[in-house]
Amino acid sequence: MRLFKSKAEKVKAEIDKIIGRIASNDLTLTEVVLNGRGLGDDEAVRIAAALRVNSHVTKLYLDVNNIGDAGATSLAGMLSVNSTITLLTLGNNKIGHVGATAFGKALRTNSAITELYLDNNNIGDAGATSLAGMLSVNFTITQLHLDDNKIGHVGATAFGKALRTNSAITRLSLYDNNIDADLSTRIDKLVEINKNSTSSDEARRRKTELLGPPPATTAGASANLESRFYAKLMEEDDRNVNFKLSELIPLIEDAHDAVFFYTLLNFSYKSGGITAPDRSRYAFDGLCVASVTTSCTASIVLFKLLLEKASNDGALTAAAKFELDREAEVTHTSHAPFVQELRERIRSNAARIDGLEANAEALSRSVEKLRAGIRHQGRVQAAVGMAGAGLNAVSLGGGRSAAALDNPGHVGDGDDGILLGGSILQLYVSKVILGQCEARVQGL
Repeated sequence: MRLFKSKAEKVKAEIDKIIGRIASNDLTLTEVVLNGRGLGDDEAVRIAAALRVNSHVTKLYLDVNNIGDAGATSLAGMLSVNSTITLLTLGNNKIGHVGATAFGKALRTNSAITELYLDNNNIGDAGATSLAGMLSVNFTITQLHLDDNKIGHVGATAFGKALRTNSAITRLSLYDNNIDADLSTRIDKLVEINKNSTSSDEARRRKTELLGPPPATTAGASANLESRFYAKLMEEDDRNVNFKLSELIPLIEDAHDAVFFYTLLNFSYKSGGITAPDRSRYAFDGLCVASVTTSCTASIVLFKLLLEKASNDGALTAAAKFELDREAEVTHTSHAPFVQELRERIRSNAARIDGLEANAEALSRSVEKLRAGIRHQGRVQAAVGMAGAGLNAVSLGGGRSAAALDNPGHVGDGDDGILLGGSILQLYVSKVILGQCEARVQGL
């Protein structure tokens, strides 16, 4: 029997212990740091399950591990029910567009998390598009880190559109991606406006001054012949149709594009170009991107008709149809006037709460100053007491010496000599005490 555990066994035991503490809702555990522990999807799934019943962990660090789409999807699902985690880091893992899309969906209804780190993964344009769509309805998250993720023009354009209406993001990190300089500069300016504006109204006004009014979106409009989606759709391509379908998905900008996409998808299936599972997968991914564009009534009506057709054709399961319909409804409702007004009131109340907290802190500082003043006064009174004691000693010694001076003819015996010497000593001691008191008072 072995007496010592290997390093791997010790790490596993430590991870198991931490997951156990999370699952038991340990109130002393508020930050979980598991960076560089070799965690895979299995561990991420266990952590996500434990956090579903936890109400004390606020920060979760999972950088530099081997977590892929399965683990990321579980963690994203956890965020749909967890309301305490405010920061999640998953940098330097193996997360692709599937995991990023899962986060995009979950964060549409999460109002707790403020910082998300997915840097140095492989989410691509599809994942970036989903996260950008989330920003059109989530006004809680303030920092999103997506450096080195193979994001190109399509994903960056999606963020540019989302930032026209989102005034909460104050840090959007997109370094080391395939984004042209002009678009990157435009995104940085929009984020800077958010950071320096005092209200969402001011942010919108400044963005309109910078870029002009946002274009109106109507699902019934004719296809935009200058759009990247239409250009890719009409592009001659000798490769397998799977390549074109995959490249078209992140280019979908509205329900109208989704109709063209599904038409090509269904034709490819009927002509034998793709299999039934491929059709279902492409249909779900494409309509998932389209579900975040249903801001107006016309667009959601067209989207629902397309959902119904895809379901009748057997391209979508009942569960997939329900999920996509719900996503579209969330997008549509979030753009309703009464919801926008409610958000403004929430922001206003949040600002008032921040002001009350600042006043409370100022009051706390004033109380501390008052306490310091009371302590200062106590020290002064103590010093005055010491000075009084010294003066009493001087008076006592002086009185006894004066009695001897009243009888100048008396030569005095030994006791008088002692008395005089004691009086002189008392005078000296009193002088020393007074000096110390003066030094203390000056030091207060």
